[in-house]
Amino acid sequence: MDLAAVRRGDENVASPASLATIAELLWRGEGLSKESRDAALKILREVEGQVRGAVPGSVPVFLKTQPGRRPR
Repeated sequence: MDLAAVRRGDENVASPASLATIAELLWRGEGLSKESRDAALKILREVEGQVRGAVPGSVPVFLKTQPGRRPR
């Protein structure tokens, strides 16, 4: 973040709405090359998480890494 944001205490602040917006932009590939979009989704698809067991295997699941978690 920029220095002014850090001074305001806004560093590393995100809302559920902003994260949903980022996920939607990534899914649509807006602002990215096809190669970049595909690479990002591949990485997110490889991360393990508890949600994987809660949805059918035919449904793609995209997760960000969590502390202590490693991609499989």
